[in-house]
Parts: sequence; structure tokens; C-alpha cells
Amino acid sequence: MFCLFPPANRTFWVIVGPSVGLIIQPVTHLVDDEREGVMLRVIVKQARPGMVLARAVINPRQPDTTLLASGYALEPHTIARLHEIGVYEIWINYPGLDFLDDLYSPRLTQQQQRMCETLKTSFTGQATRTDAKLPILQYRDVVQELVQSILDSAHDMPFMSDLAGVDDYLLRHSADVCFLGVMLGLRLESYLIDQRRKVSGRHAKDVVNLGIGCMLHDIGELQMPESQRESRRAIDDGNTDWHKHAELGYATVRGQIEPSAANVVLNHHQHYDGTGFPKLSAAERPQAGAQIHVFSRIAMAADVYQHLLRGDGVPMPAVAALWRIQQAPLRSWFDPIVLAALLAVVPPFLPGMVVQLSDRRFAVVAKNHAEAPCYPEVQVLQTPELESPDNQTSDREVIDLSKEPKLQIAAVDGCDVTQFLFGSRRLTPAIATPLKLAV
Repeated sequence: MFCLFPPANRTFWVIVGPSVGLIIQPVTHLVDDEREGVMLRVIVKQARPGMVLARAVINPRQPDTTLLASGYALEPHTIARLHEIGVYEIWINYPGLDFLDDLYSPRLTQQQQRMCETLKTSFTGQATRTDAKLPILQYRDVVQELVQSILDSAHDMPFMSDLAGVDDYLLRHSADVCFLGVMLGLRLESYLIDQRRKVSGRHAKDVVNLGIGCMLHDIGELQMPESQRESRRAIDDGNTDWHKHAELGYATVRGQIEPSAANVVLNHHQHYDGTGFPKLSAAERPQAGAQIHVFSRIAMAADVYQHLLRGDGVPMPAVAALWRIQQAPLRSWFDPIVLAALLAVVPPFLPGMVVQLSDRRFAVVAKNHAEAPCYPEVQVLQTPELESPDNQTSDREVIDLSKEPKLQIAAVDGCDVTQFLFGSRRLTPAIATPLKLAV
């Protein structure tokens, strides 16, 4: 495995595997403050030389490795190479955003990389031998570390994947569904206890098996031609060839992982309204409602959201994916309690994200409101040019969009999102009731 590491003389070496093709070279232009934080999210096409990374950049072709470390000052050739290898977004240091530090955890980035490394090795073995023994103890260790990292982070930490640019869709999707599924499970602790009454409360709220099931939920796809895999299909295109991956995956993991985790592999496409698959038998209907194990209901929610977000290879704004799952027919697929948790855990607009307002000004998302998720508090930028001296200040105009009926977010990354804004502003509390179900 190749990595980036600091020698004792504080000169950094960027050492990258041959699949990326960067030349090994010393990097001496790292800023002294290497802590992650004070962050602004920018898409790579907005990056400019001299911007300093606030978060490490993961190698999209080898997601278990780090491409660039936090503290690295971007250069023209580096930005060009990031474009070339498919890195979509980066997080940079930016003045006046210190309050965002506690919302993001570098430890979680490391855990996502470790999960990718574990899955990559496992998937490679399964692709060559379907009877290969799964490294169950390693899976359990990885998920336990992920759970602890989430618990040690800020209680209101939003879901944010560091794997957006990873080339291998199945690898990225499996890791992201696991991360999101675990976050949902932790938020729904009391609901898990209520839904799993046949086991002790302590066992019922343990989400490790949920995480393992989510990690492996699509392992059956490794036994299918790539053209038939779910990643190659629109979410509702009517084609059913890929449906068999659930039963193939279940046959692979059955007897190797706990039944609750194996249930996720088999039933993560069961829908709350009974329109999912697989059927228990040819004469029966698919499971519905509480017949579906709560872990599988959670995995279904994470799977559908991630598929909408990344399924066609082009990042969809989170607000658009969240809007779509609240429309027919997708809304009826979701357990209402799990859907409410998803809307609470995944913000439509991440703090630190640059957005364009309806008055054409640009702003940075500063604070989300649970009761008005599409109308956050923002800090207004003086100019669209992020590196402009006019923007390098902590004294920016602050606007609470939940209290400004004539102003809203209009675009993200150049994509018009006005049709996807959902819920009410804080002037009316209509959106608060469903979100409280997830507490």
C-alpha cells in the first residue's frame, strides 16, 4: 500500500501508486497548522493554486490510500491532476469558519479508508472464488471502530462521505451504505429496542451486525456480469435481471455472519409497502412493514439514497436525492421512522458548502436547522472568487434563510436546486413533526 507520510524534517513526500501516475516528489509547502478544520468545500474546478487542504484527499483509484495530506498547498499541476483522475471535491482552509471544526472528524476519514481496504481484499477473493471464507472478525473490528468514531464525534455531526471520487462503484457504494446505515442505527437506538423485542435491549441496539450486513449487502453482484449489476440500472427502470444478487449474496454469507446481518444481505430491497424483493416463495408476496427486519429497513434507506446520489456516476446534489425519496413511489418504500432519521442525519446542504442564493450572491452554509433543513444559516461572500481578499474575513454578513421568506438557495455546484427545496421555513413548523420521530 502506498501512502503519504511526514519524515522527521517535516518535508512531506507524495508517494502514489502507479495507477495514478504522479511522480514521487518531496512536498515542502505544507502550512504549519495541519489540524483539520476551518473548512470550506469547493469542487475541484473552483480550486486555485495556494489553497490549503483542510482534509486529506483520498486516492480515487486506491481508496485505502491518501493522495494528499491536510495542510498541503495546492499547485497548478496538482489541480490539473486532480481533475484528470476524477476527484470531484476538496475541503480547504478558509477564514471565519472555525465553528465548523467540531462537525467533522479526521478519524472517520481514516475509518472509511480502512473499510475500503478490507472490502477491496474481500471482494477480490469473492470475485475469484465464491466459496472463499469471509474475514468476519476483521469486518466486526472495522465496524466497531467506525461505531466508536461516530460516538466520539459531535452529536450533531452530519453524514459526509470522503469516498465521492472513488472509481470502483461497488466498493464505494458498499462503504458508504455501511457508514450511513450505522449512523441511522445509532440515531434510532430506541426504535431498534422497540422493534427487536425478542432480544435484550443491549443486544437490540447494537448496530455492529447492521454495519456488517450493510458492508456486504451487494456482495452477490460479484457473481453477476457487470452489465447486470444494480449500479448499471436506474433505480426504477423495470429491469429485474439484477434482482438475483440478493439471493446470491445471501447464499454466500449464510452461516458465516450473524442471522441479523445476513438478513440485510437478503432483504435490503424489501419495501415497506410490500413492492420489494425477493419473495419468500413463488406463491407469496414480498415482505412488508414490520415483517421486514428493522436492519433491512435501515439498509434499504441507506442503499436507495446512495444509489440516487451516485448511481449514474455524476454526483447529484444531496437536496435533490432527499427530495426524490419523499415523492411517490419511493416514499412508500421507506419505513416512516427510518425516513425521518435519514432526513435528520443527511443535511440537504453541508456546513462549509458554497451555494448561490436566489439574489445571485454566493454564500457559505454555516448552520443547519432541523426544523427547516433546506433553509440554513449562511455567510455571504463578497465575490464568487473564493480566493479574493474581499472574502478573506471572518466578518461576513450572516443570513438565516429560515427567517427570510424572499431569499433561498438557488444553486449548488452550478446545478439549479430550486425545485428540490422541501419543508417549511421556521416561520411555520410543518417540517418539525416528522423529524422529531427520529429522536
